[in-house]
Amino acid sequence: METKPNILIFDGSRIHAGKLHEELQNSGMNFKSMQVNTRKQFTKQLAAFSPDVVLVADNVPDFEGMTALKYVKNFYPDLPVILILDSSSRHQAKAILDGGASDYITNSEFYRLAPSVWRAKHESRSRKLQKRIEEERKFFLFQLGNQIAELTVLNQISDILRSADTSLPEVFQKIVSIIPQGWRYPQVTAARIVFDGRTYGTTNYRETLWRQYSKFFVNQVPGLLEVVYLEEMPDEFEGPFLSEERTLLNMIVDMLKSFLERRQTRKALQQSEKKYSMLVENSLTGIYINLNGRIVFLNNQFAEIHGYTRDELVETEFRNLIHPDDRSRVEKMNKPRENGDDTFPEVEIRGVKKDNRVIWVNINHSLIEFNGKKALLGNLIDITRRKQMEEALQHSHSELRYLSSQLLKAHEDERKKIARDLHDTIAQNLLAIKVFLEDKARTLQRMEVGADVSLDDLIRMTVSSIHDLRRIMGNLRPAVLDDLGLLAAINWQCEEFCRIYPDICIKKQLDLTEQQVPAGLKVVVYRILQEAMSNVARHSRADTVYLNFRRTGDWFEMVIRDNGIGFDSQKKLHGNESAGKFGLIGMKERSELSNGSFRLESCPGKGTIVKVAWNCGG
Repeated sequence: METKPNILIFDGSRIHAGKLHEELQNSGMNFKSMQVNTRKQFTKQLAAFSPDVVLVADNVPDFEGMTALKYVKNFYPDLPVILILDSSSRHQAKAILDGGASDYITNSEFYRLAPSVWRAKHESRSRKLQKRIEEERKFFLFQLGNQIAELTVLNQISDILRSADTSLPEVFQKIVSIIPQGWRYPQVTAARIVFDGRTYGTTNYRETLWRQYSKFFVNQVPGLLEVVYLEEMPDEFEGPFLSEERTLLNMIVDMLKSFLERRQTRKALQQSEKKYSMLVENSLTGIYINLNGRIVFLNNQFAEIHGYTRDELVETEFRNLIHPDDRSRVEKMNKPRENGDDTFPEVEIRGVKKDNRVIWVNINHSLIEFNGKKALLGNLIDITRRKQMEEALQHSHSELRYLSSQLLKAHEDERKKIARDLHDTIAQNLLAIKVFLEDKARTLQRMEVGADVSLDDLIRMTVSSIHDLRRIMGNLRPAVLDDLGLLAAINWQCEEFCRIYPDICIKKQLDLTEQQVPAGLKVVVYRILQEAMSNVARHSRADTVYLNFRRTGDWFEMVIRDNGIGFDSQKKLHGNESAGKFGLIGMKERSELSNGSFRLESCPGKGTIVKVAWNCGG
């Protein structure tokens, strides 16, 4: 039911006011009215009577209509005012409405009074309702703004706590700088976090009487979150802090505790993992996990052994790293034992590197559980060098046995050769001399004349015997080497070689002096040269031999090159061929026993090069 409107009539003429009252009654309006005719009464009743509509006649000398209107609008801006004018004052209508009047009525238009009052009353009620709605909207927006600020702060803090790379002091410092934004008066809000005896606060933090805090513990380490106002704020609502702000404070503390507990747990795990990782990564053994035939974990050493990066080997099939001829053996070895035995035998197999080179590895497996599944934990060691050394040692033993047998044979052959040479030359010549001398002696005794052999023949035969004897002795050890030195011995050897093998040309270059050759190397150099020249004569079919002897700094080098048919040097040195092998091995052994380096280069159709070098420095 609609309430009666209170109408305050401000009119200096009682007759005029009576007409207004009568007009309102005649309209059937149910209202309550009060008439005042002085300024003092008017201002008093505006507050006491609480009118819904004010009628102001423009006939009060000391408080005319426009002045009264301005007064009402100044102190009661939402109160509707209707001015009653003389017909002669109609020209003021625009100014009246611009001044805030709801309407105006002339003396001749009292019939418009009741509708004007009703309209003014409803407009006033609409304005009040709209004002209340606006105030409620502002309050809602204020509350919503507070909630948004709180949610924004929580979201920003959550982002900070999710950052794993940020240090703990940085985390605390960022949080305290954000917290004031969630409080009602951020411009005068400060915050601090105290944890494990250390304080992290905003730059404006100081102790005040207006504080809100929450204590907490993380694994018995004390902590505190505190928010303060730097000045006293009005006691609005729960003042100075809202209950929502206490809730926000507690939520931040809960987030901090959860973060710190997770961080400490993660740190303990990381330390444990770091210790284990250091052991694994610094291990000289390749370590890996084989799950269902695929590599799911490996250390750097395992990757380096096979020539890959770690990323390249993750999820790679383990069998691809094994030599094809050994894969079935490894797969059989890794099958589960029927008797439940989880141990695996240690095995040596061939592996394959990224560049397809073959290596030897030693593998030891054990059964583990990885991500809830059974897997193989493998330890792998590169034993390629050991295998190579074993093979080299075995080869050396074979060569040594072969060299020993050939040495004995060579001694016998050399003895046989010397015996044959002595028999075929010196012995035959001396026997002939003996026979001729005996014949000469008999002839002389009988005084016979015209013998077939003269004494000159005997002299020539003797000279030849002496020459052959010297040749044989030279092959054993040339006297020129002891008497005149290495260079003279080289020249003599070349001359003898050309005399015996006139179809082979020797081109030699001696870029050194006798003093530049260490005494201990002279016999070695000569014997290697002697053996190399013998190989040229017997096997190379060459027509030219190039000899180069030079001294460069601390290094003395000998190079012997021919343009012969050549041969497979690797097959000759390491294969089963015996022709010429003994001489090559002998040259190599002489070089290495004298701390030199021996190098043989040859291939079919491209001749042969023998290079020997010694470091003569120091």
